[in-house]
Amino acid sequence: MPPEPDPFNPRPARSAMLAAIGWTVLVAFQVIVWGILSDWELWMRITLPALNAAIAGYWWLRFARLRRE
Repeated sequence: MPPEPDPFNPRPARSAMLAAIGWTVLVAFQVIVWGILSDWELWMRITLPALNAAIAGYWWLRFARLRRE
């Protein structure tokens, strides 16, 4: 039996997709601005975008899973 839909979020796949797109845009911005244009140390230019890319990946996987249901 499928779970009952959440009344506060009737379209969870769409919400996951929008979150994934938002995190991906943030990662792209960080790579361009902080990775190329900043004079930060190398580990700082890599770590923050990498962490946010992991979060974006989580949302993309969540979107794919919700889309299949």
